[in-house]
Amino acid sequence: QHASEVDPALAMGPYKLGTVYMRLGRADDAKECFRKALELDPEYPEALNNLGIHLAGNRELDVAESLYRKALAKRIDYFEAHINLGNLLVESGRRIEALYFYERAMQLRPDSALAKQRMGPLLRDLGRIAEAVEILNQAIYLDPHSAEAWNDIGACHISRGDISTAENALKEALRLDRNLIPAWINLMLISNWRSRDRAGVYALHCSFGQHMMELTVDSRFSSFPNVVDKERRLRVGFVSGDFRRHSVSYFIRGPLSYLNRTKVEAWAYFNHSREDERTQELKPLFEEWRNIHGLADKEAAEIVRRDGIDILFDLTGHTGHSRLGLFALKPAPVQISWIGYPNTTGLPTIDYRLTDNFADPVGSSEEFHTENLIRFPNC
Repeated sequence: QHASEVDPALAMGPYKLGTVYMRLGRADDAKECFRKALELDPEYPEALNNLGIHLAGNRELDVAESLYRKALAKRIDYFEAHINLGNLLVESGRRIEALYFYERAMQLRPDSALAKQRMGPLLRDLGRIAEAVEILNQAIYLDPHSAEAWNDIGACHISRGDISTAENALKEALRLDRNLIPAWINLMLISNWRSRDRAGVYALHCSFGQHMMELTVDSRFSSFPNVVDKERRLRVGFVSGDFRRHSVSYFIRGPLSYLNRTKVEAWAYFNHSREDERTQELKPLFEEWRNIHGLADKEAAEIVRRDGIDILFDLTGHTGHSRLGLFALKPAPVQISWIGYPNTTGLPTIDYRLTDNFADPVGSSEEFHTENLIRFPNC
């Protein structure tokens, strides 16, 4: 602040102040500082890059992309801008373009674990599993304490069917960072794929649930603004990243089509960055559509709560694009697990699981669920 007062024309003053605000978590103040720096110097690479980070976080991807590219036009060896633009392109589904920027980042810093760690999952998504494993091994060699790299290589071993190796990698990821939710998700998902002691699998899920309870103890909602009125329609929310070309979307369309709209409103909370033709088919089945992708759990939960959702369904469980962190905050009075996952979530804040007597036979399943089981008849 003092530097800006001494020399108001110096772009570095507001830029540096913006970086301080970033570290203090004051995003809006940081953004204004970067904008001020760019007013003084429109081609300031670091200010362009950092403003791009904020806009990308707010889903303003087109503007963020232009800022990253402008920064790279000014400084072609800008490592961080290559990484950030690669991240944005992956998020936008432009994975082949992203390859170039990650490759360029690795050329600029061959000893960077970060560049290799970002490249690994991209190669996995492109089906180049062996290359992904090789490059993630390099990332782990350079930074053996990277929990993200251990989780990513675990995911690669899942893709190649080596579940034992995947399990060891995921456990190492959680040893390094107990709060790394994707590693929890992957570990619980593969626990369903092996001949394991059912009580042990249940204990793993309960460990996750207990950890989430501890993480959210100070931010969990305990009361609800919902008005108890038998004359009004129930407002029912569905949270999923799979309202697109995905098996869950085929299962959910029938129930959504047959809801009694005089008694129920259906609201969608979509957790994915990309839509497709299937998304467009499903949208008319909902009264309201919210995209919560990229939002923090607390922010997404506040939206659900503000919308006055009475019953909130999770259609994902411990699979890709999971938002169980949102459910741990208990933004709706009643929360239900359905369709997306074949086991308990382990979360005490999810009240029920919809199932049937084939998937969960009466008398032998209740003790392995934290949820109360509601069975469809004749299903």
